Amino acid sequence: MSEIEQKETGVVRRRSADPSIPIGFRPAPSDDELETNVLERWQGWGLLLTLFLGIFLPTYLLFFEKPRMEDAALRQRAESIERGAKHFALSTESNTSGYGCAQCHGAAAGGGIVPDFKSAPTSTPADYKAPNLREVFSRQLALKKTPTDAYRFVYETIAEGRPGTPMATWGLGYGGPLNDQQLEDIINYLISIQEKLPTGVKLAVGTSRGPFSRLIAFGSETR
Repeated sequence: MSEIEQKETGVVRRRSADPSIPIGFRPAPSDDELETNVLERWQGWGLLLTLFLGIFLPTYLLFFEKPRMEDAALRQRAESIERGAKHFALSTESNTSGYGCAQCHGAAAGGGIVPDFKSAPTSTPADYKAPNLREVFSRQLALKKTPTDAYRFVYETIAEGRPGTPMATWGLGYGGPLNDQQLEDIINYLISIQEKLPTGVKLAVGTSRGPFSRLIAFGSETR
């Protein structure tokens, strides 16, 4: 074990420990050391660490966290739009996640014709015009609905379907095949291709910066 020497000052100090001796077998600091040198050294490091964190954390939050969150939101929205486009398209060997919305609404969601549709078992078959989904939000906003209400209308229409029309029920909670995430992906895709929006209403489309959430899909909320 390391020798212990007594200095004239009365402070007990240890010589350098022999590295061949395990730490658990080396002499521990004396009471005098613990109450002065060791304690003050740890207090000094603690103060320096506190000052560092006090400067680093606010700086990180101010200059790095917000851009990081915005970039993450952009990636999430881009991925959601990509998934929604695949869900909207027809199912093929190369697109196994397609649910065939394009079969009625057109490949570019600009509208289409459902031939020989019967609204009731006894009704006469007739061609049914599927609406243009590139303007679905514009039509709702023209009815003085808020952006949130317009989003909710589109969401509920897809999830619940529309009786008496070719629009089937798609929401899993109503007996359809799509879960909430898939429904939201399709709506985010539709938002990304919207046209003819009223003046002052902004959508977070494509890779542009803007809000991204389930019920608040627009950049401005007007009531």
